[in-house]
This record gives sequence, structure tokens and C-alpha cells, in this order.
Amino acid sequence: MLSDNSAVLENLKILNEVRNQYNYNLDSVYGRLCDRTTRIEYGKGSNVLPYGYYTFDFEQKLFIDGYRKGRLFNYPISGYNYKYFFDGAELIMIERYLNNIKRKVTIIHHFDNSRILVDYHIFVANSDSMPTGLKICQYNQSGQLIKYLDGGISGDHIRNYSVQLYEYSTSEFVFRKHSYYNFFTNVTASRDFTFPLSKLNENVIPESFKRIKNSIIKNMLLNNILSILHAWPLDNIYAISLIIHNESTIEVDYAIDSDKVDVDEQYTWDYSYWVQHSESLLKTEDERNIFEIWRNQDDEVQISDKDLIESKSFILILASMVKELRRNELMRKPHLENIPIIVTNLDINESIYRLNKKLNNGKLPDGYVNWYNITRSIGKIKQ
Repeated sequence: MLSDNSAVLENLKILNEVRNQYNYNLDSVYGRLCDRTTRIEYGKGSNVLPYGYYTFDFEQKLFIDGYRKGRLFNYPISGYNYKYFFDGAELIMIERYLNNIKRKVTIIHHFDNSRILVDYHIFVANSDSMPTGLKICQYNQSGQLIKYLDGGISGDHIRNYSVQLYEYSTSEFVFRKHSYYNFFTNVTASRDFTFPLSKLNENVIPESFKRIKNSIIKNMLLNNILSILHAWPLDNIYAISLIIHNESTIEVDYAIDSDKVDVDEQYTWDYSYWVQHSESLLKTEDERNIFEIWRNQDDEVQISDKDLIESKSFILILASMVKELRRNELMRKPHLENIPIIVTNLDINESIYRLNKKLNNGKLPDGYVNWYNITRSIGKIKQ
């Protein structure tokens, strides 16, 4: 077994060699692959898996059932968001349509005991794009995945990578994941995970596996919000807001009496009327990548950016984070102990109102309740 440092150097060497070999723009290969294509399959759904119906990550194969992989068709159905290009039996290219103007194209290179995936993120109108990511799948003689190396490209170097190693026996396999390496911070982490082969078709995620993932996200958000709070004018704050935007953007902000522009309750409790001084709780690209990995591996069906605030797993993380935040000595000052912590996605609806009651131990300020009731009475509340 290689030492951590030796393993990092070896993985970086592999990724850089592959990057140098396949560092060409998409324009130069896309047309040739289309000419090689003998058939196309179409996928619909599956916001969970990065490649939709076909997945190359064995960890995802274990825990994602057919429904979450989306549906597969031999003809271009309405609303499809994946195209799979085949040369005979070999899958050679995948197109994923992220929105109306952006898509992801993955080129797949096949070898005897390995498969190399080169990712491109591009705008629909422009296919002149350089690689943004690499994935290297290595298999044993039995066709079992033994190593999955996933690297992000930034300019002329590997920005970060994650690696999964697999060892098989007759009854179980050991999943060893060096979960992250970062070029700038030189940080590595690893864990072992044993899984009985009899469970392969049960699509059940062990509770301990879920807790590990959730605790990583909760601690990351908690540490960041505490570092932000130290710089705030805490003596004058009357509310803290957690803003859940689309595209996995989570911010935190505060409101103080001197910022109020009106005594009306809407101006006091509707975040869109606050004086804005928000800061992101995913402060670095590394943290955003970690959060994206967690979100894509979540066990709920098709978690997407726009309904993150509806995710049961994410709500559990928020509740745990807020509970620990209130226990921190920074928040134990008399005027901060019961300060309302309000979640918003720049909207107000029944589920967000219930969530805020949960996060504040069932006690919301009278002004917030009045604003909610007035908004509901005039028909602006979404049930």
C-alpha cells in the first residue's frame, strides 16, 4: 500500500499524463465521434447521477436504483436531457443538457482494462471548449472496478481529485476512498467502508454512511457561519437569515434596527427588503465541490438545485447546524440566545414557514407571524 504522499503523487502523475494526452478542444473531436456513431439512446430524468442512466462510479451503482437513474429510450422523446452515442456496443460520448444554454459533453475512451472520461462544460452555441474534468476507471481481469479517479482541471494543472479504491472477496468488498485532495491546500482525507456483496441489489444505504456525509456538510457550514459571525455587529442584530438560492448557493446575512427603512412588518421580516451584506457559507471552490458531491449522492429522488430547501436531508442538516450554533458561546449572550434564525429562498410559503418554526423551537417573533398571516390572507402564500 502506498503512503498517502506517494499515493497523491502517483494519482497526480496519472491525471496529468491523461490531461496532456487528451488536452484538445471539443471542436476537434465532436464531429468525428458523431460520424462514428451507429445508434443514439435518449435519457430523461436523473438529476442525481452526473451521467444519468449510465454510471461509472460503483459507489453510486450500489445505492441508486433504476428510478433514480432516469428512463432510457431509443428515440428522441420530448424533454430528454441526455443523449448517449454508441459505436457498436461501445458508449463513446454523452451529452447532458443542463439548461437552455449550457450542456456537458463527455468523451469516453476505451482500453482493455480501463476507461477514460473527459468532461467539457460548454454553452450550446459554442463547442470550442477545453476539458474541465477527467475520470479514470480501472478494472480487474473479471471486469470489476478497482479504482475510480476523478480529477478537476484548472488551467494547466489538476485542481483537485477524489479517488475510490475497491478490494473484493467472496462475500464483501472494501471501499477505500481518499475522499479529496486539493492542489492549493495539499489536504487529503480517507475512510474505509466494507459492504456485503449480498446487498448489491437491495439499494439500501446504511445509516452510518448517510450520517458521515451529512456530518461533513453540517460541520463545514457551521464552521463557516461561526467565522462570519465573529466579524458581525452582534450587539445590534435582531435577526439572522439563511438564504438558500438556486445552484447550491447558501448565504447568511443579518438585520439590525438601524438598517430598517420602514416600521412595516414586511420591511422588517421580508429578506428582499433588508440592507444586504450577505456572505456565502460555501466559501471556496473546494467546499462547493464537496457540497455538490454530497447533493448528487443524496438518497432522495432527484434532488435538484431549485428544491434543495425541500430536501429532508438538507433540513436535518440545517436543524442540527442551528442547534449547535445556538449552543456556541458566541450565541450565549442574553440578547442573542433567542434571536430568530430565518430561512428563506427569497419567497415565503407554508413549508418555509413550518421550517422556520422548527429551527426556532416553535417560537417565531410576532412580527414575522403577522407578516406571514397577512401575506397568506391576500393570497400570496404558496401552499
